[in-house]
Amino acid sequence: MRAALIACSLLLSALPARATDQQLFEWMALLYVSNEECLGQGYDAARVQLVAQIAAIKLGWSDDKAADEWAKAYQANHARFVEDEELFCAMAPTYLAAIGPAAAKDLGILKK
Repeated sequence: MRAALIACSLLLSALPARATDQQLFEWMALLYVSNEECLGQGYDAARVQLVAQIAAIKLGWSDDKAADEWAKAYQANHARFVEDEELFCAMAPTYLAAIGPAAAKDLGILKK
């Protein structure tokens, strides 16, 4: 447990300063769906979920609220994908740019 808390605190320090925790949570949900549905997207799904969980912790959400918000964000992003696959798949790199290359690397959300 202690190792997990240390890892979480290290990841929290890598979060981009210009992004709110809510934005980061939403971006991670988008990247998660993008990784599932869009060809050529290379995100580490487990790390994307971990970053979203850390953002939820920083937002003060309970486990149930975090799970509910993740499910809502997943459904919303999947609906956006179904509505316009090309536009949706083009959005992930834009959000990744907003996070910033250094922060994305620090967060470990890109597949190696």
